[in-house]
Amino acid sequence: MAAPQSSTEDLSLTHAEAMALMTAYRFGPLTTYRLRRLYDEAPVASYSNSTGTVYPVVRRLSARGLIDARPVEGSRRGAETIVCTETGRRALKAWVMEVGKEEAILSDTARSKLSCLALLTPAERVEWADRLLANLAEATRVLEEFYARHGDVPFADLLQDNFVSTLESRRAWAERTRRALVENPASY
Repeated sequence: MAAPQSSTEDLSLTHAEAMALMTAYRFGPLTTYRLRRLYDEAPVASYSNSTGTVYPVVRRLSARGLIDARPVEGSRRGAETIVCTETGRRALKAWVMEVGKEEAILSDTARSKLSCLALLTPAERVEWADRLLANLAEATRVLEEFYARHGDVPFADLLQDNFVSTLESRRAWAERTRRALVENPASY
């Protein structure tokens, strides 16, 4: 039986903490090194796999009792295996139930950069759009490979649908943007 949640229990998570805890929950038990490798394989840019980011996050989660870190027997480097605790699952549940503006209007650096295209020549603007379209095509390929390897995770079909539909929408927007930059260079 799960322990009752204390009213003073802090279950708030930073983005980095939520990503690490989610990964420990979905793929654990795993070492912090494996966590970093999973981040490296991830098709999204919001995971930082640097040691200066991951190890402090794991230490914070462990100190808060959200993960359990156990030494790997025989490890000369002091490797630890991490698993999501019951408190960690409560924190993840609270994080999942928190729906805010991040879920509605996604951060999009391409959209942000668009507001600065006046700095570019008309030819550079089209080149930018071409590079964005190439990047989106590559992202589609990477996602297909990722799901070929990790299609057994819970809700994989829904995750894949989100990625694909988002990429399709972004690609259509990028194509419209390119077309407008080519057909009306003086307007921009």
